[in-house]
Amino acid sequence: MNHPTIRHPSTRPRPQGRARSGFTLIELLVVISIISILAGMLIPAINLVRELANQTKCASNQRQIAMAMMVYANQNEGIWPVRATKADGSQDAANPTPLAFATTIGSFEFLATQMGELPRQLFSCPSEPHYRPTLAPEPTLDVAGPAISAWTNAVTGPGGNLSHSPAYAYDWSVPSNASSMRVVLADRGVANLAHKKLAVACFFDGHTGKLPRLAGAPVGATANLDGSAIATWQYLNPDASGATADDIYDPAGDDGIMVGPGTGSPTRTWVR
Repeated sequence: MNHPTIRHPSTRPRPQGRARSGFTLIELLVVISIISILAGMLIPAINLVRELANQTKCASNQRQIAMAMMVYANQNEGIWPVRATKADGSQDAANPTPLAFATTIGSFEFLATQMGELPRQLFSCPSEPHYRPTLAPEPTLDVAGPAISAWTNAVTGPGGNLSHSPAYAYDWSVPSNASSMRVVLADRGVANLAHKKLAVACFFDGHTGKLPRLAGAPVGATANLDGSAIATWQYLNPDASGATADDIYDPAGDDGIMVGPGTGSPTRTWVR
């Protein structure tokens, strides 16, 4: 009687055409190359969408600040909120030489005090995280006597840091009869401006817009509050009119001596 031969499983012949497992090195390199190409195509698009979102948020911040300023101006005979401030953050009547940059900070604090608690995030451009106040606008007293704020002191006081400054420049010389294209607030025109070739600005009637940067190199190198040099780009407001070119930054830079509240041109577009 013949008995069937029993084979051990390990000795059975493998079926022909059985799919192999794993990938070859070439296949892995091809997959990695495809992923790299796709990432290279998607990352610029993601960055563009992020920057557009930041510009929208920046415009929203400026609009909210400007609306609060308009409410204040309506309650104060058309005069925009302003607190003339020196480089050390004081308002000393014996030495009344305010600087535009410091006055912007002081005026924002004054506005926040007069119009209720404004979130400090409003004063920070989302594309420029270095310009972010670390302290909420809060008036205090300097030991020498003149009024000084915690925010101003953190920026310009002993050991202060300019990177805590607000991201927006403010023109307090806007008159009550200004045109709708008169710039009130705008991104600062420093050389490392967050939005590169655009400046987001807020106008007298509350609308916002994006203004193109003029060709050429930054101009108006002056001494900054910390003693360093600052260069300012010029941005054009093509819809405004005036005696001279309607850029939105004074060539003297952010630290020029301030003009009186409400005494500016209704069409001129400088901000400080």
